[in-house]
Amino acid sequence: MFKWTNEQYDAVKFVALHVIPALEMLWGTVASVWNLPYGTQIGATIGAVGLFIAMCIGQSKKEYEKEKSEVITEEE
Repeated sequence: MFKWTNEQYDAVKFVALHVIPALEMLWGTVASVWNLPYGTQIGATIGAVGLFIAMCIGQSKKEYEKEKSEVITEEE
Protein backbone atom coordinates (compact mmCIF):
# COMPACT_ATOMS: atom_id res chain seq x y z
CA MET A 1 0.00 0.00 0.00
CA PHE A 2 2.75 2.49 0.91
CA LYS A 3 5.48 1.23 -1.40
CA TRP A 4 7.51 4.25 -2.51
CA THR A 5 10.70 4.77 -4.45
CA ASN A 6 13.73 6.03 -2.53
CA GLU A 7 13.20 9.54 -3.93
CA GLN A 8 9.54 9.59 -2.88
CA TYR A 9 10.39 8.26 0.58
CA ASP A 10 13.12 10.88 1.06
CA ALA A 11 10.84 13.70 -0.10
CA VAL A 12 7.95 12.66 2.15
CA LYS A 13 10.31 12.17 5.10
CA PHE A 14 11.78 15.66 4.55
CA VAL A 15 8.30 17.17 4.50
CA ALA A 16 7.29 15.29 7.66
CA LEU A 17 10.46 16.10 9.60
CA HIS A 18 11.08 19.69 8.48
CA VAL A 19 8.28 21.36 6.54
CA ILE A 20 5.21 20.33 8.58
CA PRO A 21 6.65 21.21 12.02
CA ALA A 22 7.99 24.53 10.68
CA LEU A 23 4.62 25.33 9.10
CA GLU A 24 2.80 24.46 12.30
CA MET A 25 5.11 26.74 14.33
CA LEU A 26 4.86 29.52 11.75
CA TRP A 27 1.08 29.38 11.70
CA GLY A 28 0.79 29.26 15.49
CA THR A 29 3.06 32.27 15.89
CA VAL A 30 1.54 34.38 13.12
CA ALA A 31 -2.02 33.55 14.21
CA SER A 32 -1.19 34.56 17.77
CA VAL A 33 0.60 37.78 16.85
CA TRP A 34 -2.05 38.89 14.37
CA ASN A 35 -4.99 37.50 16.36
CA LEU A 36 -6.15 35.43 13.38
CA PRO A 37 -9.30 33.32 13.76
CA TYR A 38 -9.03 29.56 14.26
CA GLY A 39 -5.31 29.73 15.02
CA THR A 40 -5.34 26.78 17.41
CA GLN A 41 -7.63 24.68 15.23
CA ILE A 42 -5.57 25.19 12.09
CA GLY A 43 -2.33 24.55 13.97
CA ALA A 44 -3.74 21.31 15.38
CA THR A 45 -4.88 20.29 11.89
CA ILE A 46 -1.41 20.87 10.48
CA GLY A 47 0.01 18.75 13.31
CA ALA A 48 -2.50 15.99 12.62
CA VAL A 49 -1.52 15.94 8.93
CA GLY A 50 2.12 15.68 10.00
CA LEU A 51 1.29 12.75 12.26
CA PHE A 52 -0.56 11.01 9.43
CA ILE A 53 2.41 11.48 7.10
CA ALA A 54 4.73 10.08 9.80
CA MET A 55 2.46 7.02 10.07
CA CYS A 56 2.68 6.53 6.30
CA ILE A 57 6.47 6.74 6.48
CA GLY A 58 6.56 4.17 9.27
CA GLN A 59 4.27 1.81 7.34
CA SER A 60 6.36 2.20 4.20
CA LYS A 61 9.54 1.39 6.11
CA LYS A 62 7.91 -1.61 7.76
CA GLU A 63 6.76 -3.02 4.41
CA TYR A 64 10.18 -2.36 2.85
CA GLU A 65 11.98 -4.19 5.67
CA LYS A 66 9.51 -7.09 5.48
CA GLU A 67 10.00 -7.39 1.73
CA LYS A 68 13.77 -7.11 2.14
CA SER A 69 13.84 -9.90 4.75
CA GLU A 70 11.69 -12.14 2.53
CA VAL A 71 14.14 -11.68 -0.36
CA ILE A 72 17.09 -12.53 1.90
CA THR A 73 15.29 -15.63 3.22
CA GLU A 74 14.52 -16.82 -0.33
CA GLU A 75 18.15 -16.42 -1.38
CA GLU A 76 19.42 -18.65 1.43
